[in-house]
Amino acid sequence: MKLIVKFLNTYTITTEDNRCLSFNKINSSKLAVLLAYIIYHHRHKLSSLDLQELMFVNNSSTNPANALKALIFRLRGLLNKNLGEYDYILSSQGTYYWNPEIELVFDVDNFINYYRLGRNELNNDKKVKLYQKALLLYDGDFLKMINNNDKLLSIRHYLNSHFLNVTTF
Repeated sequence: MKLIVKFLNTYTITTEDNRCLSFNKINSSKLAVLLAYIIYHHRHKLSSLDLQELMFVNNSSTNPANALKALIFRLRGLLNKNLGEYDYILSSQGTYYWNPEIELVFDVDNFINYYRLGRNELNNDKKVKLYQKALLLYDGDFLKMINNNDKLLSIRHYLNSHFLNVTTF
């Protein structure tokens, strides 16, 4: 299975057969933040404690472990309903992670890849071409519709700094 994920200037996840999950369909800022964070870190296992810290800042839950389990359950249902029946988010030994069998074509990964390749390129003509590819992918701010989460905002600032480096070369 392959999903196309766009988080630059938008929030859409699309299947190969054109099923789509967008920010507006999610209908919950907590679920949108959780899904975005898991996808952004799709190559890593995320501890339950890290996700609790992400989701329940300032002790906004009396039982964050159970509240996180409930959010994960709801998120899995949302993904299955909108993208098809599949095990998108796996869990093991106190961690949650994106199913590595699901290939992601992720605009953020592609942007970062072209940026890094360009940054390391010694030939200026090749560097320009790589930076141009990066610029074509950067449609706008990372998850611009989410402004209430410090961890996602720090990712936005990180990507914006790369964008500025590309544009000022």
